[in-house]
Amino acid sequence: EPETETPDIEEPITEEPDTEDPDTEEPDTEEPDTEEPDNEKPEDKVIDPNPDFVCQKNYGRYIHKEYCNWYYQCNNGKSSLLRCGKGTRYDSHKRKCLDKEVVKCNKRKDSDGSEEDDQPILVDPNPNYVCPDTAGNFRHEVCSMFYQCFMGQAGLYACPPGKLYDAQTYTCRKAEEVSCDDIDKEKTTTKEPTTTEEPTTTEEPTT
Repeated sequence: EPETETPDIEEPITEEPDTEDPDTEEPDTEEPDTEEPDNEKPEDKVIDPNPDFVCQKNYGRYIHKEYCNWYYQCNNGKSSLLRCGKGTRYDSHKRKCLDKEVVKCNKRKDSDGSEEDDQPILVDPNPNYVCPDTAGNFRHEVCSMFYQCFMGQAGLYACPPGKLYDAQTYTCRKAEEVSCDDIDKEKTTTKEPTTTEEPTTTEEPTT
């Protein structure tokens, strides 16, 4: 019989799979950066130490009706008007100035700083005026001026140019919006008081 050779059948290589753990990078567990924030944040600035605002409580902060970056601060019943630092607005919920992007102003606007010249000016810190029992603002005989009383102490203020004191709202408003028919609106606040010169005496001639 013819010799039949059995062909060589090569066994397939059955390599064991690599069971080594895949190279999975561990998540970064580095502690977050706890570096202190820059302490040089913009500071709030007092722009009127005696505004025409009556504190509702002895202490607290209150929004300004017109400007979003202004607010009133009451300390022991005494109010002052402040402006938030650059780039911030007053948040009535947090009761402090925060980044302007996170504070909604609704219909109010930001002051650009020029309005600070539009504040009443203290003319006389000790005028000859007897305050009533209540604190607040009181009209003067000159329509562009008013008295501000606090704890029995009066201060005489002049409204900014172009404005008159409105006894209905207790604030300075545009002249065309204020009726001053019963008092003299023509008097100016910058007029210097007239002084009477002492009469000159003629020396007696020497004899």
